[in-house]
Amino acid sequence: MEDHRSMRAAALITLGLVVLAIACAPEEGRTAPDASITDASEPDAPSECMHECSRSGLRCRGGMIIEVPPVLVSCDTTRCPDGEVVWECERGCPEGLLASEVHQICDETRPKAAGDPCVADVDCEPALAGTLVCDGRSGTCIARVADDCNGHDDDFDGMIDERCTCSPRLVATVGRTASDSPLGVSFGPDRIVLLRESEPDAGAHLGSLIVTDGSGATITEMTDLPGPSTVTRTAGEHRVLLQDALGVSTLIRLRDDGTEERVVLQRSSPVRPAFVHGDDSGWTMISLLSGRLTMTRHTLAGERTAIRTTNEVTMTFQSEHAGGWVVGLDSRILRASATLELSEHATLPLAPYRIEPMPLPDGRTLLLVEETTAFAQLVTLHPDGTIQAHGEIDLRPTDGPKRAAVDPATERVAIAARHAGVRVALYEPGSTTPSAHVVLQPTQSFQTRSIAIGHVGTGFRVVVGHRDAGDPAWTIFDPCPEWSITATRRPPPSSPSSR
Repeated sequence: MEDHRSMRAAALITLGLVVLAIACAPEEGRTAPDASITDASEPDAPSECMHECSRSGLRCRGGMIIEVPPVLVSCDTTRCPDGEVVWECERGCPEGLLASEVHQICDETRPKAAGDPCVADVDCEPALAGTLVCDGRSGTCIARVADDCNGHDDDFDGMIDERCTCSPRLVATVGRTASDSPLGVSFGPDRIVLLRESEPDAGAHLGSLIVTDGSGATITEMTDLPGPSTVTRTAGEHRVLLQDALGVSTLIRLRDDGTEERVVLQRSSPVRPAFVHGDDSGWTMISLLSGRLTMTRHTLAGERTAIRTTNEVTMTFQSEHAGGWVVGLDSRILRASATLELSEHATLPLAPYRIEPMPLPDGRTLLLVEETTAFAQLVTLHPDGTIQAHGEIDLRPTDGPKRAAVDPATERVAIAARHAGVRVALYEPGSTTPSAHVVLQPTQSFQTRSIAIGHVGTGFRVVVGHRDAGDPAWTIFDPCPEWSITATRRPPPSSPSSR
């Protein structure tokens, strides 16, 4: 039975194969197509490897802007189509630069940034931010620098100091001998006192002083002054201190009416420099002796009545203030009494290395508090000891100690410091940004030895002790005649409620 079934299945398979062969056979007279022949009436089949020839948009080609269409090309294409010219740049364009807008490609409209190459200022326009000029030294665009009134072409426009609103005026030159050195200057309402010292000769230490008016004309002169130490403007008079012998000092009082008085302070400190403050009952002399603050008290006739030495080692300034006088020790400001007692008067918010005091007639004192040679704080010390901070002043690019003065009528402040000669900056009342500045440099070989600044009459005066090609001299400048315009006196501000 099983053999019969097997034979039947084999027969069915054979029959199926025969039928399939007949169905697949070609019709009579018809041949199979040749796979190598393509029908010319049909389009070419696309290549299997295609890519976009370039990014579409606008591209610079030889100063022209062409519009690049999106094109698909075969992978073996070696050159992309250029497209059509749509714009011609007036000043050219960077070859090959691709963008979506014309103004992003042409040199006359493409925004420039600092560091972009240039030959002239026009190559730096328009600027992406601010104003750019071409620095001929580096051949790149840089931010425009405001003209600094310093004898240089700061803004690279081919002109020097063209934006300066004024020029310094040379008031007078006071000659000195080759052995003289500037020692100090003090300024009053209508006169200037110049103190100088000579090199020791056979043990003698002598000095001299010249008193001039605001125009530099000599009023009086003193020579052969033994042991010159300091000159200050205190309590409405000029005071010259001579320390001519060990333990003996002479105070010369030069009053504005032309009279003078000499007081010999017995058993005083021998250390220079020293300063003298007075009141109705006597004199107080202060100095640093062996790194310690030393004070001696004297009668009006000069006899010593008391002495006090503290452990303080850093005196940042001393100044008259609110009818008395104060001394700065680090960040503390102490008020001194006739009994040589020191009491805490104020505390500064920082530890300065130097302070320039500027007393005002109403008892307030402006302080230029130098943090470093580059930065300072401007503060007001009120009579009650409160501190009013006005902000930080950027003193760069000057170097060395700064000298400052205040116009008592307008309360404008002028700051002088070394920089390509002497740079003087003017600040409006309470401001920490200069409103004007100028550089004083009388000769090319100008070598600054000392700087002093003060207010005389209605204007500032700067005294520069210098040595040039000839003998050393003092030169008196009016830094800017326009600054001498007198304004209505500002009412004194009230003291802030907190330090």
